Amino acid sequence: MPKQDLVSRLGCLMFAAPLLLASAAVRAQAYPDRPITAVVFGAAGTSPDLFARALTRLMSVSMKVPIVIENRPGASGVIATEEVVRAKPDGYTLLFTSSTTLVNLKYVMKKVPFDSQRDLTPIAATFAPVEVLVVRAGLPVHSLPELIDLARQRPGDVSYGAAGYGSIFHLNGEDFASAAGVNLLHVAYKGPLAALQDVAAGNVDMSFNSFGGLSAMVSTGRVRILATLDDRRYKGLPDVPTVAEVLPGYHKVDSWFAMMGPAKLPAPIVGRLNAELNKALHSPQMVDWMDKNVATPLGGSPSQIAAMIEASSARTRKLVSQIGLQPE
Repeated sequence: MPKQDLVSRLGCLMFAAPLLLASAAVRAQAYPDRPITAVVFGAAGTSPDLFARALTRLMSVSMKVPIVIENRPGASGVIATEEVVRAKPDGYTLLFTSSTTLVNLKYVMKKVPFDSQRDLTPIAATFAPVEVLVVRAGLPVHSLPELIDLARQRPGDVSYGAAGYGSIFHLNGEDFASAAGVNLLHVAYKGPLAALQDVAAGNVDMSFNSFGGLSAMVSTGRVRILATLDDRRYKGLPDVPTVAEVLPGYHKVDSWFAMMGPAKLPAPIVGRLNAELNKALHSPQMVDWMDKNVATPLGGSPSQIAAMIEASSARTRKLVSQIGLQPE
């Protein structure tokens, strides 16, 4: 190529680059100008779905565009995530997902069809649920030490229900069994609500699950809460001990939810979504919703949720190795 042609082309590229950046900035400033789809990994009526609807309702009002919830449950969040991974990175397709999908799957599945740190853009953490250990009404135990004694007397016979292999509650169950030195029978379900329903029906002995939505089952005596999983007692259950009070070596698996976008989502759009999410998350309406549904608001910057993914990955990798879970 003649030197003058090369210089000419380089000049054109140098002239075009600022125009492309300016065009991207203009598009970001105009964002959003049409409805946004929020893909939720949970089924309609589950805690993640109800939370996403409550939060996006406020964001929609502030951003002056509809935010449409699309429920895509199944495969521990893989189905929902794949849809967002394939979406155009323009801010009109977002993902509400959990640490199970973003962190755990790569340690418990032989082949995960995406890399959450490569194929998604962090926007913000959303909330963390308060989690508990519940038992069926007919199980002859009324404290955590009694449950542990029963499990030791009947190795492999005491069952716990949890959403599928590698889910937060499955790993919590295996972590508890390891800390207590007992052998529990894991019964897998499509989701946490199905597991709770079977505990309430007396078909499964116990479950590790979110406290939100349990009040009716507890008040009618169909299940009993023996312990909370967090390091500190929950203010709404001051008389219920934590697992760590009985088993000092126990630390629950990280459990939180987040909003993510496709890879290469432009920084101005990420910033707008992050600001809107944080504003909605700490509004009086959402604070009230959190109190009623027993959850803790998180929020923060995109870099903070990216750091949470890194930290949770390190802890989960160590736990999976310790308890000897094999990818399936």
